[in-house]
Formats: sequence, C-alpha cells, structure tokens
Amino acid sequence: MIALITALTLAPLVLFGSYQLQRRREINRKQRAGRSPGGAPKSNRRRDSRHRQNLRRLGYRYADDQIFIHGTGVFTGMVLDTSTDEFATGTEIGDTAMRPVGIYRELLGLFDGKEVPCHERVCYRPITTEGWLAQLLANAWNPTGMYKILSAKVAGHITHSTPQRMWTLIVRLGDCPPPTGTDPFAEISAGVLGVAEERLTVADLAPWWALADILHDVTGRHGAEPLTRRDLLWLIRKPSHGHLPVPDAPVTSRRPWRGGFFELAASIRGSNLGGGYIQLNHRNPQTGAEETSYTATLVVADQPPRQVFNARTAWSRRLGRLARPAEISWRYTLIPPAHWKRMADKAVSNLEDERRDREKAGAEEDLSFEARRDQAEQIKADNADDDTQPGMIGVSASPCPLPALSCWPGRSRT
Repeated sequence: MIALITALTLAPLVLFGSYQLQRRREINRKQRAGRSPGGAPKSNRRRDSRHRQNLRRLGYRYADDQIFIHGTGVFTGMVLDTSTDEFATGTEIGDTAMRPVGIYRELLGLFDGKEVPCHERVCYRPITTEGWLAQLLANAWNPTGMYKILSAKVAGHITHSTPQRMWTLIVRLGDCPPPTGTDPFAEISAGVLGVAEERLTVADLAPWWALADILHDVTGRHGAEPLTRRDLLWLIRKPSHGHLPVPDAPVTSRRPWRGGFFELAASIRGSNLGGGYIQLNHRNPQTGAEETSYTATLVVADQPPRQVFNARTAWSRRLGRLARPAEISWRYTLIPPAHWKRMADKAVSNLEDERRDREKAGAEEDLSFEARRDQAEQIKADNADDDTQPGMIGVSASPCPLPALSCWPGRSRT
C-alpha cells in the first residue's frame, strides 16, 4: 500500500521533469539554428529593431561646410538676399520678384536639362549678438561693471526684438552612393551612442564638393551665399521649437558632422494632438522649467492654374504684413522647358478628349470646366512659341507656431 502511494506521488514529478528536459533541448536546438525561443530568427529581430530605431532618427548622416547628406540624397544650401518693398516702386518690386527666375534658369542649365528638386524656406531668425558683445567689450577702454551690464541688456533686447528674415534655398545634387570606407571604431561608438556611424571617404565626397562649389559660384551672381553648418543646424531645430527661441549655441567646425552629432544636437519631444496640431515640449536651459509650444501647418488647398504677378495682390507681400510674421516652406521640382512642354501638351490633349466626350453625352455647361478649357487654350498658345519656358511643380506650406491653442482663430482650448 505504501509503495502504491509513493508511485502515485512520484509519477507527476517524473512527467513534469521529462517535459522540462524536452523543452530545454528544443530551445537549445533552435538557438543553435539561429532562432529565438519565440520562433523569429535572431537576425530578423535585430533588423526590425534597427529599423524601428532608424525611423526615430532625423535622417541626417553627414554635413560639412559645403554639402550635407540626408537619407540617400546629397544637398547643398544657399542663403538668398532679401529686401523690403515699403519704399520701392512697382518696377523695382517686379525686378525683385523676378530675381529667383534667374536662379532657376541657372540651375536648369547647370544640371543639363534634368529635373532639379529644391526646397525654399522663409523664416525669421533672431539676430545673434554674441560676437558683437564680445567685440564691444574687447575694444572698450577699461569698461566698468555697469557698462558691461548695460551692454548685455542691450544685446538681449536686440536679440528678442529684431528678428531677421532668412530666405534659404536647398538643392538636391544627387544620390549618395554607399560609403567605401571602414572605421574600426564604428561598432564601439555605435554601442555607446546608439547610432551606427559610417565613414565617407574623400573619393566618395569629392564629386559633390566640386558640384557644390560650381553651384555656389553660379548663384552668387544673384546675391546668394553658401549655407553654413550653423545655419543648417538652426533650420533643423526650428520646427521643433514652435514659438520658443531656438538655441543658437556655437558648434564645432573643425571636423565633419556625422549622424551621431545630429542625434545629440537636435531632438524633438512632442505629441500629436489631432486635428493638425502638434504639442512641443522643451526644457528651458536657463531655469530648467518645462515649456510648451504648439504648431500647425497650413497648405494651399486650391489656386488658379495660371497666375500673373501683380505687386498689389502678391500673397507673399500680404503674409509679410501680418501681426505675426508667417513662415513659408516650399518644396518643388524645376522642370526643363522641353519636358514641361510635353507635360502641358498631354494635359491639354486630355482636356480636349474630355470636351469631346461631354459634347457627345450632351452634358450641361460647367463653369469650372470652361475655365480650365480657357486656361488650356492659353497654355497651348504659349507652347506654340519657339522660346518655351521651364515649369515648376511643388507644394507650398506655412508653419504656424503658437504659444497656446487658444491663439488659433476659431478655436479655444477648455
């Protein structure tokens, strides 16, 4: 009787131990085969983890004083000259408005009739007085303590009260090939920073440096200056700060920037509130207090297919007269004249086919269709000339930073 009870007690323990042993053997066999206990290959799990990390990165891989690399594209930037039109005549305003046209023609000629992706940004940047204040105190003879205090207050007043309009043009030069250099410390730095660095050799970058130099020389005839790395970093930080001041801390220029630098120098903390609004969170570097800003982006929903410049109704001029200066982000592609003519002819042909179909079906008169037809006739007449004009396809947007959602017209936050 005692033996029977002992056997019944030990039987479940033996079965459980046998199951655990078989389970351990199965796990070891899958691990030797390169698979995790969950069933997914370890290489795939690491690849998915890297993909999720890359999605959280800004996408900047390299930057120096001439070019920068974002994703797979190589870019260079210029700062265009701006002017005011308060006291300008109509002719002078028209000449100013036509200045970018000369730059566009130069770009199309430089890229030998190929499409040129571009991005223009207009934003307002506070004047940096750090160099001015240091130079003032260095050249002052025996400055007193009160003089230093007053000078610092004047510098702060200038910085916060007189933003300077900044007009930048960024041009995509081409696609960046995979790097050919190897860095023995790449894995070590990747483990410390969490960002996989890459080494681009001189042979990888030399063709892009040469093309950027030519582009800077060509646009320099129209009053453009090369975009510095300090300007680039400020442009990267600007969308993530909303109405808050963007830090313009000095940056090193002794060596090129890699992806790890951008991860440390520019970060975005915020949340999507829905309805087109984004909440941005930042910590004040002086007081340590948490500050909040909001941003929304307006896009052009509809516009006439053909516009003639008029100084009195120019939309950019109206935006400049708002109480809060409006920012502009314009991404577009320059189309060569021959390609633009083919695109326009195809669009006009499709419209003619639609007109014939409407006539066969006996459709009623449509004012919007008639307006498009008139525009098509005008485009057809323009393309009949031997001197064809280049085209442009793009999207214009206006970021609107706000200190609070209640500042947005028509919306209140409860």
